[in-house]
Amino acid sequence: MKTFLKLIKWDFTLQLRYNIITIAVIISILYIIMLKSLPGNNLDALVILLVLSDPTMFGVLFIGVLVLYEKDNNTLNALVVTPIKPWQYLWAKAFSLTIIAVPIALGISIFGHGINIRYLYLLISVILSSFMFVFLGFAIVSNIKGFNQYIIKFALFTLPVSIPVLGLFNLYHSSLYYLIPTQATIILLKAAFGSNVNNWQLIYSISYLLVWLAFSFYLSLNSYHKNLLNQKRHE
Repeated sequence: MKTFLKLIKWDFTLQLRYNIITIAVIISILYIIMLKSLPGNNLDALVILLVLSDPTMFGVLFIGVLVLYEKDNNTLNALVVTPIKPWQYLWAKAFSLTIIAVPIALGISIFGHGINIRYLYLLISVILSSFMFVFLGFAIVSNIKGFNQYIIKFALFTLPVSIPVLGLFNLYHSSLYYLIPTQATIILLKAAFGSNVNNWQLIYSISYLLVWLAFSFYLSLNSYHKNLLNQKRHE
């Protein structure tokens, strides 16, 4: 447990050093200013989009930044020869980024929608989504050497997972959205903001995110062994 907590502390140190927390706070403030300046009382669809982008950004983009910085500084080479277990490294990343994502999502939700929120659904959606995206992000970045290459893969990844947003804004509806995990996140956020959501949709959303969380962790763990441990053994 002490090793795990030290890893989380180390991740927070990296996030402060590379201004990840500062950038995230600035972006959230800009989101809030934009929401407060828009006319109309019902901005829930936009708020959901911004909250959805929060765990996506933390999970996929910032995990990439952290891992690439660690690669550049040869930190990962040092880690793979220590007693630190792969799951400790991965979950420390997931917890440290999610701990920041949650209050930012709460702030955007409260300023955009109001305090009348079903906070349990909001927390479940953000936490599970953030964990999932961190692990998926690590699986993407683990075999990448340059930031430009990662940005391209980040864009290619976010495009398909963003498709359910079309239904959120009533641009196009399809039952195929339910195959994409972000649809589950959107449903939970709708429930958090008071929309009528069927019980089966809530069960689907939580269950599907848990399934994707397990799958994404498996992918990240496999990528850790394949791209970091095996690579180190062959050097």
